[in-house]
Amino acid sequence: MGTNLVVTIPSRHPGAEAASCLAGVVAVVAWAIGYGGALAIHTALGLWLALFAVATAVRAARGVPAWLAGLGAPTVLGAEFNGARFLVFDHDQSSLVMALLFAVALAGYVVCLSRLEAA
Repeated sequence: MGTNLVVTIPSRHPGAEAASCLAGVVAVVAWAIGYGGALAIHTALGLWLALFAVATAVRAARGVPAWLAGLGAPTVLGAEFNGARFLVFDHDQSSLVMALLFAVALAGYVVCLSRLEAA
């Protein structure tokens, strides 16, 4: 949400108001990384978090409660998708959903880590 405070998104950019949500998401993610600055860092961090979340969910069956680690992947992916939807359609609720899903994922990972330390 902090990125919204420091980055002004132009109303016209690749993927904006796309007819297809999926096509718009792909175009806007590529554009956001190339845009530079805080938006590029935010977008790249989101992509890295998505890869990390999927890898963690795959490894979850080896010890930590699988449902907690498994909760992280869909919520991080959902957060990433809603962040891209925010850039495509400029709907504030997409940014809110992105932040809330990230908070749910973070809480799940904190519980996983506390369970690992207790074991």
